Amino acid sequence: MGWEDLRIDGTRVRLRPARDDDIPAIAPWCDGADVVRPEAAARELVITRAGADEPIGLLRYRAGEPAEGWVTIGCVVLAEEERRRGLGADAVQLFEEAVARRYGVRHFRAGVDAGNGLSLYFWLRLGYRPLGWAADEQGTGVFSVARQAVGP
Repeated sequence: MGWEDLRIDGTRVRLRPARDDDIPAIAPWCDGADVVRPEAAARELVITRAGADEPIGLLRYRAGEPAEGWVTIGCVVLAEEERRRGLGADAVQLFEEAVARRYGVRHFRAGVDAGNGLSLYFWLRLGYRPLGWAADEQGTGVFSVARQAVGP
């Protein structure tokens, strides 16, 4: 199974590839610059409740970035009414476990926009550790965090 076909079922959430018909549901949750349909290197997984198909969130990632054995998570967003229930954390942990097991990924990285303390707190709670400040493609300050996969 390739990255483009990645489907992951968990206890509370399910991850599946994003489809064009998901765009109307997902677009309101993304900032103006964060439009659904990423550049070619990125992939998107829709977050749904377990056993359902209706999108409640989105997880965007790049495999093999910044190097082999790494995945960079570019975006995790949930519908407003689904936030603060641990579903975003469930989705990230489910994703990490699956890609570590299936593809041998050992390292995960994410970026936090400058001034987004809530996002930084989210990643730190998941066990990510600070790497430092960098600039993204638009020159915006981004704080990088990373963690190593748990288990064999």
